Amino acid sequence: MNKRVEDKRITKKVNIVKTPKRTDKPVGKIPLTNNLDNLHKLTEAHFGRSGNASSYVKEEIEQSAKERREAGRYTLEEAAFYVGYNTTAGTESILEGLEEAVKNRLLSVYAPGRIGTYKSDVVRPWYEESFWNDLNEWLGKNEPRIGCRFPNPNSVVEKVKNTDQSDYDWITESRKIADREGNKRWASGSHQITARNICNKVATELGKNTKFWGNRGPRDAHAIRNVALKGWKFKPPKGGTNGTSGTKE
Repeated sequence: MNKRVEDKRITKKVNIVKTPKRTDKPVGKIPLTNNLDNLHKLTEAHFGRSGNASSYVKEEIEQSAKERREAGRYTLEEAAFYVGYNTTAGTESILEGLEEAVKNRLLSVYAPGRIGTYKSDVVRPWYEESFWNDLNEWLGKNEPRIGCRFPNPNSVVEKVKNTDQSDYDWITESRKIADREGNKRWASGSHQITARNICNKVATELGKNTKFWGNRGPRDAHAIRNVALKGWKFKPPKGGTNGTSGTKE
């Protein structure tokens, strides 16, 4: 009886909630998309989590993952998988390092959707989130030979550097189409040319070539405006005044 009580008392001292044993089946090199919208799914598959959740719960999970990507936030598991995917560093080894950093207050983490630093004696790698720049700082200090870094969510340039050539091509093509369409509108007397009012036309033209499609088909105007045309500004022919900013209106 005393032994059972003692065992229960000891288990309360555990500081790190262990990640479920990963599956023996490798995920394989399924390519990460340009905006990392499938990072969470690949991470879940890597760590062998079951997919028995209802369709509603899955939608909620996917939406939360999308919001994390847009904010440049990652769970510790996602961060470890991202590094392991892009380098020869072991995912589990990186995850252990991140967990220890959180435990020793050397890496700031946050509860989902919160901006106040989250402090707890328990580390849950699938729950707590860390920002891209904090993760990069940790990598620089603790894994300086690993060249992988997390992209700045506000920088198209850094996103392109972390994607393959096909992703770069659709962004480049979108800007070429935007420039051509902008010149047509300028010639017809329309001088209010922005990403907002040109992205639908770009999406239509880009969708005519399947080479530039995403994993789910033609890219929509939202993706065109907020990724490909982010920071884009129409430059009118010589002699004309400057166009309007590409992402502001």
